[in-house]
Amino acid sequence: MKKIIIVVYCFFTSLLMHAQVPGYQGKRGVFEVQVAPSFIGLLEEGTGFPITYKLHGEYAIRRKKSLGIEYRQMSIGGNSDERYSNQTLMFLYTKYNRDWALAPNGHYFSYGLGYNMHTLKGIGENVDTSELKTNFFSFQMCWGQRYIIGKRLALNYGFETGFPINSGEQSRTDWIFMGFNLNLGLGFIF
Repeated sequence: MKKIIIVVYCFFTSLLMHAQVPGYQGKRGVFEVQVAPSFIGLLEEGTGFPITYKLHGEYAIRRKKSLGIEYRQMSIGGNSDERYSNQTLMFLYTKYNRDWALAPNGHYFSYGLGYNMHTLKGIGENVDTSELKTNFFSFQMCWGQRYIIGKRLALNYGFETGFPINSGEQSRTDWIFMGFNLNLGLGFIF
């Protein structure tokens, strides 16, 4: 009886195990540097073209699923001391790859929550000279594709959108940062 239980246990645990390591050719991690122009930011006159800079890390936990963390920084207004907007975001997300793609390679959809720290002066509703600081949570979604070039290089492109969840003193620049952004990233896979 003991041997039968051991055989049944081994049979069912073998069904749950995978012989291959998840990820593209056994590589599960990605580190990328990304830039994302924000076209909605052009609605604010005299502030210049806003670009978001990102540091991005991701780890494949299943064949088609990854978890990641991202740090973002965006500034509008250039070097002016009278009108500017600075926004920093820490973002945790889950990424799903399409049926034929193995994480972290191929077409994907990701979503997650971020924590924004926003400093604003002379832009949007805050047209006086005082500085306004807001912290709020946001929800983001991203669609894109990542190509693996060679054995270690990763090229990523896509677009993202999102919205602030609980920005107390909400301004238009909160939506500028969250609006519609294009992504272009270059990184390495490990």
